Amino acid sequence: ALAERMPKALVLLTVSFDPGRDKVERLQQLWQHHGRPAGWFIAALSTPLDENSQADLRRLGLWVERRDNGVFNHAALSFIIDPQGRVVQVFQGDNNSEQVIAALKGRLS
Repeated sequence: ALAERMPKALVLLTVSFDPGRDKVERLQQLWQHHGRPAGWFIAALSTPLDENSQADLRRLGLWVERRDNGVFNHAALSFIIDPQGRVVQVFQGDNNSEQVIAALKGRLS
């Protein structure tokens, strides 16, 4: 199972770009709710998105915009990044768990 490969051969990084909603306490509760798995890291911006962070996201192919009501609209992407920090595969949408799992198993075998 993939969980057994964490954190030595596999890590999961979840990134939030909404510092107003995703405070450290809220993200920690999410992590605890899922059993506090080793190898799952959650990162959050400490300041609102600026042009530099927007440019970094665009380089990954991710767009983010804040609507007038304060809610973020964004692309739903999952990335496989190799140990050298290179993006090696991108998955679109939010119902791609099986595809991501299959790709990870293939890369880790």
